[in-house]
Order: sequence, then structure tokens, then C-alpha cells
Amino acid sequence: MSDLIPPLEGVTPEHAFMFMLLERVNHLEDSEDTFKKQLAWLESEIPNRIPYEWICFRFTQPVDINTNQESIEDYMSRMELYYTTLRELCINSVFRHRNKLNPMFAHWSWCIKQNNVYELLLYVRFANPVCKHTFQYIHDEIVSPTRVQMMPVAGGSSDIKMILQERLGYNEYFPYTSPDFGMELWRKGGDEIDYPLEETWTHEDFTISPNYKNTPHEFFMLRDRLLVMVRMSRWVDLFRLQDFQDE
Repeated sequence: MSDLIPPLEGVTPEHAFMFMLLERVNHLEDSEDTFKKQLAWLESEIPNRIPYEWICFRFTQPVDINTNQESIEDYMSRMELYYTTLRELCINSVFRHRNKLNPMFAHWSWCIKQNNVYELLLYVRFANPVCKHTFQYIHDEIVSPTRVQMMPVAGGSSDIKMILQERLGYNEYFPYTSPDFGMELWRKGGDEIDYPLEETWTHEDFTISPNYKNTPHEFFMLRDRLLVMVRMSRWVDLFRLQDFQDE
């Protein structure tokens, strides 16, 4: 009996009932806090789980300013190699699981912004709509100081049409490109006539695969063919919209 807690003296049944109510209120408040946290997490996750046909990937990185007292020529050569490698790394990460996600069309552009930030914008149309959560692995592949943001293209094909018309639609030739400024077009299967690309997905990095290009000469000829599609507003062919239900 010595181990038993002696009853509190002077505690009336009314007091005991109030203590019981207070305990229940505290429990309900704790449960409500837990519920609110779970609800907030679900609300934050919903946009990441909605499937989209078009997704924009934005990669950014601060520009490496020359502080090593190297010559301008050496610095420019080093940066050209660096930004070319960075661009390929970012593109390859997006196309890593192309055999499952089945991209149909892509447009990417890169430049150095006025705030000394390198920016790569990559727009991709997927035959099998995907959600942002699908690409969480990219955060592990793209290490600091490079940052990646994934945003659905709200206007879908209509928005991409306007982007391409603004950047490419009135050019007779494909714009000049360099490691720190430029743009590219890619279409699954190439032009499917004179400059086809391998439509069966391979497993090597995208930028060195026959899914992306064959010989350098064919690559530039294909790029000009895709530019003609833009100028002639052949959007169904360019985006392969007719394949949406078949893939």
C-alpha cells in the first residue's frame, strides 16, 4: 500500500471533473496541432503531385569571376568548357529517365544575366504527363552552387508557341550560340525524314546518345529543319501533339 499515491485531500468530484476536462482539452489541442501540420504538408505537396504535360526546369548558378590572375584567354577557355559541361549535366539529368517519361519535344536557352547569374531554361513536353515530384532526384544530381526550380507551364503548348515565335519565329537562320549564350530545339525522332533520330530510348547520357544527335553536320541540319517548323507554325508536327494519345 505504501507505493500507492494517496488520494488528494479536499478534491471534490467537481474538481476531478474539471481536471478531466482540462486533460481532454489539452489532448484535443495537441491533436489539432498535429492535424494542422499534416494538412499543411498535404497542401504543400499537392502542386508537386499534379501531372503536367509541359514542365519548365530553371537551373541557375553564380558566375565564377576571374580572381586567379589567369590570362583572359585561359579564363574564357576554362569557362567555355565549364558552362558547356554544366549545361550538358543539367540536360542529361532531366532526360535521365526518358524511357519511362517519354519526352516528345524540348527547347532550352542559356545566358548570363545582368546579376552575374548563369541561367538555363529547359522546357519539355512529355507524352506521359508527369509531376514535379518525379524529378526530385535532380536535386541530388545537381550539387551546390547550382540551383534548380521546376515549374509547370500553365499555358501549355500555347505558351511555348509564343516563346518560340518571339525567339525564333522571324529568324531566317538559327541564332548564334556560344557556351554562355544560346538556344536549342529538340524533337523526338528528329524530322523523321532526312535527319531522323533514334526513337527507341537508349541508356547512355542523353547528349551523347542517338536520341539527341547523330553527326555534328546532321545535328545542325536538323536544327534548321526544326526552325522551319517554327517559322511555318507547324506546331502539331513540332510538338508531336498527334502522338499524345498513342504513346
